[in-house]
Amino acid sequence: GATIEGDVRESVSFTPRGSLAVLGGLLGPLAIACSVLVLGLALLTVVPRGADRVATAARSAPLTSLAWGLVLAMFLPVLGAALSATLVALPIGLALLLGLALLFLVGATWAVWSAGRALVRDPRSRWLAFFAGWAIAVAVSLVPYLNVGAWVLAAIFGLGAMTVATWRARSGGGRHRAGYVDPSAPEPPQPSASETTAPA
Repeated sequence: GATIEGDVRESVSFTPRGSLAVLGGLLGPLAIACSVLVLGLALLTVVPRGADRVATAARSAPLTSLAWGLVLAMFLPVLGAALSATLVALPIGLALLLGLALLFLVGATWAVWSAGRALVRDPRSRWLAFFAGWAIAVAVSLVPYLNVGAWVLAAIFGLGAMTVATWRARSGGGRHRAGYVDPSAPEPPQPSASETTAPA
C-alpha cells in the first residue's frame, strides 16, 4: 500500500567522476615531479660537477639549449622509428624508442636543477638549489593544463642544456684530458725576480 514518487532513470553511475577527473589531471604531473625528485638526488650524488656544467650551459646559452632540445626532441623519435624499420638495427631502434621516456625525464630534471641554481647561486649548497627548483616545479604541477606544457618545455630545455654542456666539455677538454685547467682552482704563485735570475 506504499506510494513511491520520483523519477526512474537507467544507467545511473554513482562514482564521483567529477572529483576523480580533476585529480586524474594532477596525478600525472605530480608523479613526474616525484620521479624528478628521486632522479635529481641521484644525479647530484653521482655527477655533481656535470650538474654544475649543465646549470652553466642553461644560464649562459638558454636559446642555444632550447634550440638543441627542439632538434633532439624531433630527431630522436624519427631516428628510433627509422632504425626499428630495419631488421639489422631493430634492437637499437626499439631500445632508443623505449629509452626516450627516461631521456626526457632526465632533461626535465636538469631543467628543474638549472632553475633552482639560478635562484640559489654558487657556492651555496647544490641540494638547496635543487629543492628550490623542485618546489617551483611542484607548484606549477598543481595548475591544470599549464603543468603539461611546462613539463614538456622543461624536458626539451633540459635535454638541450645537457647537450650544450657535453659539447663544451668535449671541445674544451674534459677533466681526464691533458691540458685541462680547473677554472675554480687558484692560480699558482708566480716566481719572483730573484728566483728567476740565475746565480753568477
